[in-house]
Amino acid sequence: MLPTTIMVTFNGNEITVAQEKSTIILHSQDEWVVWQLVAAPGVTLPGNCFLMIRFADPLGPFHALRGVSSRQILSSGNKGLAATNNYPYFLYLLVDPEHPEQLVTAGPFFIENQSPVPNSSPWLHISINSFEEPPVFHPASLPLHEGDVALVTISGVPDDHLVGFWFPTDNSPQGPFPAYFMTRQSGTGILRLNGARFDSAMVGDVPYGLRIWDAAGHLVLRHDPTIDGLGRPPE
Repeated sequence: MLPTTIMVTFNGNEITVAQEKSTIILHSQDEWVVWQLVAAPGVTLPGNCFLMIRFADPLGPFHALRGVSSRQILSSGNKGLAATNNYPYFLYLLVDPEHPEQLVTAGPFFIENQSPVPNSSPWLHISINSFEEPPVFHPASLPLHEGDVALVTISGVPDDHLVGFWFPTDNSPQGPFPAYFMTRQSGTGILRLNGARFDSAMVGDVPYGLRIWDAAGHLVLRHDPTIDGLGRPPE
């Protein structure tokens, strides 16, 4: 699905968005939004300017916001909280980081979320109720752009079990993730995989494997889901 792109125009003094983009309606949990800073005709963007965003409600209807560059912000995931009120947000431009005394501000603008269905991307939730049945993945195939940071929560794993991931189509043991680390909440059966940066521009299914062994080294779960590779983020 193509993104809704909001051009944020800097005229040398102010930043504005087109009137028809002052309110964006999300009809589906798979929709996402890109804010792109551009210059008005006859104006040159300062080389070190920086676009920022703030929602009155933390992250608005989204699970994550990513600064693709200093001039572009990309949303990810949908909380699935269809609200009767719009989610207001404000845009800010730091024209010169060497002189941060004053930000150029604009807003409020609004996003209306009409999707009651959540899409947790880039946060993957894996629930294991029994090793005799397949685990439940939400979302079923995690959609990621190149450079997205994936967060994974796995519940239902005993403390003495070992969890591993396998990537059959990559030469590196970590697959498309150059580095990651995992934490565990002792006694809860919950593990969290943090800071895994998706380093692949592949579009389409990226296969990987989830493997779990018991304390004696016996394989107790094998499952082969996919990542939905979205390629490079829009420029």
